[in-house]
Amino acid sequence: MNKSDIITHIAGQLGYSKAETHRLLDAWIEAISHHLAIGDRVVFRGLGSFATREVPGHRGHRPADGQSLEVPPRRQVTFRPADGLRVAVRERPR
Repeated sequence: MNKSDIITHIAGQLGYSKAETHRLLDAWIEAISHHLAIGDRVVFRGLGSFATREVPGHRGHRPADGQSLEVPPRRQVTFRPADGLRVAVRERPR
């Protein structure tokens, strides 16, 4: 499923146009991105929570030639699914 599929699904469920739904989804993504960028945690009951964490720098190597290099510290986005989502995915037949 991609963004276009999500827009089509939501538009069909709510009776909005695809253009309105596209703007709504873009605003939703921008809001989540903004709050993660400033260090906030974003929680959706029943879905899960998005947060950021600091990943320390470390020494790595380039697989192509084996050369050592320093990997700088960075912030990484994490997602922790809610229990309901975790159970629904686990119990869903394949």
